[in-house]
Amino acid sequence: MCKVVQRILNHSVVIFFVLIAFAVMAGSVGAQDITAVATVSATKVELGTAFQLTVTVNGADAVPPVQLPKIDGLESRYLGPSTRVSIINGKMSRSTGLMFTVIPLKTGQFQIPAVTIPINGQNYTTEAITITVVDSGGLNSGPANGTNQNSASALRDKIFIVLSTAKREAYVNEPMALSIKLFMSDLDVKNVQYPTFEHEGFVVDSFEEPLRGQQVLGGVNYQVMEFHAFIYPTRTGDLTLGPAKLAANILIKNSRGDRQADGFGDFFADDIFDNFMGRYETKTIMVESANIGLKISDLPDEGKPADFSGGVGKYKFEMTVSPTAVKVGDPLTVRMRIAGDGNMKSVTFPLLKGSDDFKVYDPKISQHDGEKILEQVVIPKNDRVTALPAVGFSYFDPTDQMYRTVTQGPFALTVSPLTKGEEAKVVGIPVGDSVETGNIMPEELGRDIRFIKETMGPLQKRHFVLYRDVKFILGFVFFVLIWLGLWLHFQYMKRLTTDIRLARRLHAPRQARNDLAVAGRFLHEKDVRKFYDSIFKTLQEYLGNKFHLPAGAISVEALKGYLKVKNGQDQTLATLHEIFNECDLVRFASGQVLEDKMKSTFQQAQEIIDFFERNY
Repeated sequence: MCKVVQRILNHSVVIFFVLIAFAVMAGSVGAQDITAVATVSATKVELGTAFQLTVTVNGADAVPPVQLPKIDGLESRYLGPSTRVSIINGKMSRSTGLMFTVIPLKTGQFQIPAVTIPINGQNYTTEAITITVVDSGGLNSGPANGTNQNSASALRDKIFIVLSTAKREAYVNEPMALSIKLFMSDLDVKNVQYPTFEHEGFVVDSFEEPLRGQQVLGGVNYQVMEFHAFIYPTRTGDLTLGPAKLAANILIKNSRGDRQADGFGDFFADDIFDNFMGRYETKTIMVESANIGLKISDLPDEGKPADFSGGVGKYKFEMTVSPTAVKVGDPLTVRMRIAGDGNMKSVTFPLLKGSDDFKVYDPKISQHDGEKILEQVVIPKNDRVTALPAVGFSYFDPTDQMYRTVTQGPFALTVSPLTKGEEAKVVGIPVGDSVETGNIMPEELGRDIRFIKETMGPLQKRHFVLYRDVKFILGFVFFVLIWLGLWLHFQYMKRLTTDIRLARRLHAPRQARNDLAVAGRFLHEKDVRKFYDSIFKTLQEYLGNKFHLPAGAISVEALKGYLKVKNGQDQTLATLHEIFNECDLVRFASGQVLEDKMKSTFQQAQEIIDFFERNY
């Protein structure tokens, strides 16, 4: 019994120390993952207007409260902590936000100093933040056009893009990583389009799927969408890249009172009653970055190989030959593969030339997924061949600024002569004296064989004229009709390809029917939010296709400029406006809607589409 107790105690001690070790390891890992960052709701505020300061600590289980130092001109008050726990891919992360309300007491520039938080015996420090305080009304004062200008400036602080490259100097054809970042803060941004930019003198790859994340700039926390691509300069000199442009839709509030309907005004202010009054609308905006200058140099002539392939970057070159044991005249298959990070369109394969030993056929080249592949047939002409000569691939390495050559081969071959009876023969008249002496008479092809017909074959009238035959005429007319139909179909498809307006207009009713069927299913399932999302999407895309407008720019006011006066038009537009307001009420303000109202909205959407199909 004592031995059993002793064994249990020994195991308990071991388990205890193991648990302590895991706790220490977990604490050390958590300490390495802890970060602290400070953000503010705005970096430019009016005198007497409060703003929020948040100190966020990521990766810590317990965060002690901190006190801001006294700042002349600013008054702060601690509101308390806010904890957030998330699990992504099975990994749990924890963040705690210490929130403060800060009220400016005078105008000028002020600096919120770095905040230090002690956690587990270590100090974590945030970055300092600069705040600008202006007179009351200073953000929106001025003439009417000045108000719009100040508001646009405020908008640029909340959404903008930055164009950048990994470096500013490169060689011709050198791959350069391009980054376009979209920064967004306190905005509901949707339908972000891929960016476009001026790139004269560059070849541009397609953009990869954008990456999403967060980044703090000047104390403001931004949502970031980053687009990546590779560019390749095609000429030397001082080149300009950009500006980059990007279109997106933002959800804003309609202005009220004496505010301009088309100005930004005070649409960033949050009024909960506007949500229920249907005052939100979608606007399409275009943001633009600054351009950047790049210096592009030509490749050096020193050390440049005579067989330089034109590739600039880092490459791998592989080559195989099969089979290696053949007979004279049998084909060999040569395969070459080039892979790397450079511009594959400018890379050329080493050239295999024909000779007295080899006959070389034209290669077959394919390119995909950052690699280029060549397949070529080579035939040995005689059995003296022992190897296929070595082949070299040369490229320029911009990192080391030097040319490199990768050599493959030589490839040993075993070529056997043809056996007796396999040689090529010419079939014809026997050669020798027998022809001349008359022992063997040369045969004249077709004179010694006569075939016997088993049937008479079709009979035909003498002096028969084909173009007078009824069957021929009918067949010819049928062929012409078929050709004419195919030509008309080709012209129709060609017009659909080139005339985007017509293609969208013809596609509009079919897509609307499909979308209404989806909305009807959500109506049957009594899924209010999905129903109104579907109704809004159906009308927005239908009207955009019908009148060749961007889907995000569809509004009742925009449609009035495209419509001719028709009977019932005003009532239809009024109904459309009510449906859009009703959709916004449910989609953005979570309003409650009865089933009868949903059925009425569905019926009205059908009638609106039917009206535009009959009249436009």
